[in-house]
Amino acid sequence: MRSAVRLLIVGLIAWLSSVIGVTGASSNSSAVALALGEGIPYALYHDASASLSPEDIMALPGDAFDRRTMPLSEGYRSGAFWLKFDVPAELLGDGPYWLAAFPPFLDDVGLYWREPSVDGWSELRLGDRYPALERPINHRYLVFPLPAEALAGSRTLLLRIETASSVLLEASIWQPEAFVSASEKATAFWSFYFGLALVTVFLVAGLALALKSTLLLSVTLFGVNYLFVASIQGFTGWLLFPASPGLVDALTGISFFLTHLTIIWVGRQAFELSRYFPLLDRLLAWVMLILLILIISIPLGFYGFATLVANVLSEISRLSLIVAGLYLWRQQGLKYGLIALGFALLSAATFLSVLTVSGIIELKADLYLLWQFLMMGLMFLVCALTVHQVWKENQSRLKGEKLETELALARRTSERQRRFLSLVSHEIRTPLAVMTTAANNLRQSPDADPGTIKNRSERLLRASRRLTMLTNNCLTHDRLIDQPLEPVVMSFQMGALIADAADLVDLMDDYELEVSTDSHGSISPDEMLSREVSGDLALLRIALSNLVDNAIKYGKPGIIQLRLGLNESDWTLNVINQGGMAKTTRLDRLFEAFSRETQETDRPLSAGVGLGLYISRLIARAHGGNLWLVTGDAAVTHFVLQIPRSPVKQHQEVF
Repeated sequence: MRSAVRLLIVGLIAWLSSVIGVTGASSNSSAVALALGEGIPYALYHDASASLSPEDIMALPGDAFDRRTMPLSEGYRSGAFWLKFDVPAELLGDGPYWLAAFPPFLDDVGLYWREPSVDGWSELRLGDRYPALERPINHRYLVFPLPAEALAGSRTLLLRIETASSVLLEASIWQPEAFVSASEKATAFWSFYFGLALVTVFLVAGLALALKSTLLLSVTLFGVNYLFVASIQGFTGWLLFPASPGLVDALTGISFFLTHLTIIWVGRQAFELSRYFPLLDRLLAWVMLILLILIISIPLGFYGFATLVANVLSEISRLSLIVAGLYLWRQQGLKYGLIALGFALLSAATFLSVLTVSGIIELKADLYLLWQFLMMGLMFLVCALTVHQVWKENQSRLKGEKLETELALARRTSERQRRFLSLVSHEIRTPLAVMTTAANNLRQSPDADPGTIKNRSERLLRASRRLTMLTNNCLTHDRLIDQPLEPVVMSFQMGALIADAADLVDLMDDYELEVSTDSHGSISPDEMLSREVSGDLALLRIALSNLVDNAIKYGKPGIIQLRLGLNESDWTLNVINQGGMAKTTRLDRLFEAFSRETQETDRPLSAGVGLGLYISRLIARAHGGNLWLVTGDAAVTHFVLQIPRSPVKQHQEVF
């Protein structure tokens, strides 16, 4: 997202630089050219039937002509227009000179002159009706060479213009060297312009796909406007289709209608008319359809009328979009106001261009340049605002996802607390019931025989031991939640570690703890129990007692093996019992908190809260060791508790 914003900023800077560059280039070019109208006055005659010849024009009286001192701008009018002008005396006999005519999309422009050695008028005709390959000067403009021989005989030249498009003409007489120099600068500029346009279109297309934005997709199709710019500037006929004048003429007309259509489309998307102004959105959709239908005017011969209709509909549509944008600015925010400002500037330039092509105001080539750059500027503006909007939406989405994650975590925590309280309450009730029953029996039978008293006392001790283990696990769990688990390392004998586990088994009538070593007789069990161990004695007692308690709860009555191992780096305590884990046990959840499994048994106190294995593994890992299940099939359950001889404190995170 940030890379896209940076690219848009670079593009905007390049756009501003090109605007400044072309302004300077146009001002410099005017200084070396002699313009028809401003520098060379001309007489204008409208040949409504388009049937007169140069001789007929020269035979007309002087008052039949309209004297002009500005570029030609007559709007959409049929017939032919003749321009008669005299070459300044300082140019006579000092050729050669070139006459460059703009715009290049005129259908038929003819230059007529008299040569001393030729009887009658010589002519050269250029325009959209003629292949660009046949032009005497290879250039995108209509460039007529004026040989010195032609200028030597007469000062009078004739220009004849006939076109289905607007009758416009801005012509200048150049020295070839000056024209080539100015053309090189202009070509470099337009290469930069269209390169920037191409990069922009691909950038916006990539953003549209990446961000899944329909607005950016419409801005991408906005790139069809550059085809219209290329047609106005003569590039389509000069570079793309130099041998197909009919296709070039059609592309100019088609791109004209599509340009107005896409501007309206971008406005509909940018201002979200379907959401805020559905009626206006439907009306503009009909306008777009009409613009699309008007394309058939090109082959049917009423292109001039169709362009007037398109200009009127488009101007009304843009004004509607501007009003809608200003309203949304007040209601929804600055974004819509900025887009409305962009549309207002583009609409103003377009309106002036329409007045020009309609013959109401004087033709200014810079006006077309202004329109072209405002169009690109609007494209950058919409892209930048859209990317910013998507960025804001992403930030809002990320905040929402973060909040949802926190809420989900809170819900899970609440659920675990609820389960914890429920399980603990259930576990406390069972040993308390046993203790209450045993105490009542002792009170009601004060003269009971010693065996009965011993049995009831052992039941009280077992229930008390169960409560002690449950309390230790709960307190350890709370300690893990409040802060990372940090063992308090001290030295003690292995016998002290297994004392609690041995006491737990001694209280059970059906179980016996068997301590052995895996040293193959090299170290006896008594010697192993006297060895020094480093670690947190209280925590390690809890871990080992949980493993032994697990063997009692889920194993078969009989021997519980505690096999001790020692190597250069670790202690290993193997707790092995007959009988497997519960059938419903999932090994991937075995060491998770509250993952208690049930098993059918007739022994009291056989369940737990699901914290034992979870806490035992955390204690082992806090010492730099581990706890894992070797086997848990139906025959044997085998856990290994690994403790480093020199514990490494490790923080444990609780999830």
